[in-house]
Amino acid sequence: KSFVPVITRRSSTSARIKDFTPYLSPLSQRRQPSAIRKLMPLLEQPGMVSLGGGLPNAALFPFTSIKLGISDPHDGGETELKLSAEEIGSALQYSPTVSLLFTQ
Repeated sequence: KSFVPVITRRSSTSARIKDFTPYLSPLSQRRQPSAIRKLMPLLEQPGMVSLGGGLPNAALFPFTSIKLGISDPHDGGETELKLSAEEIGSALQYSPTVSLLFTQ
């Protein structure tokens, strides 16, 4: 059985899900964090130089900007999302995965 997430707007009185475990397959529940990802916060320390691979020079990415038009299925309106070269460079780098932030 496949799981298809549904994204809906939440009211301010909606309860937040605090434990996603019931929604995970047994395989997903057994997964452990990557050892490499555990080291990522160390790169934020001043003076830290990483000799590890996988962090390409963002200045070499060929993108200057990305612009997306996103339609709202609720009211038919459109939102424009524009990312700068700096934002794209940051998005394309490996970084710590914090968690999903659910907003209203």
